[in-house]
Amino acid sequence: MKNKWLKKSGDLLVPIIADVVDQTAFLLQQVSISNESGLDLTSYEEDLKLLKKRKLVQQVTRKSYKITKGEEFKSKRTRKVADLNKSMLGSKSDVSSLSYYI
Repeated sequence: MKNKWLKKSGDLLVPIIADVVDQTAFLLQQVSISNESGLDLTSYEEDLKLLKKRKLVQQVTRKSYKITKGEEFKSKRTRKVADLNKSMLGSKSDVSSLSYYI
């Protein structure tokens, strides 16, 4: 009745228009098609607000990440050999003097 498709004649509802075009159904089809094909619906901005208000559509944000193998990727982990020499290790006297200060 809001869209002037019907009128009330006594207790009966009488159709005014023989060919009814449902704009809401059309918009819902457009949303469904755009989700499948990835089209942008910026031209339907106001209509989408109304559909959201009527809780006919819901906006969902999806995040995705792409993970690839880096330059240092190896199928097996190996420990890197430390470059130590005798001067880096020091002597036992250096270690005993440190424990004295602790």
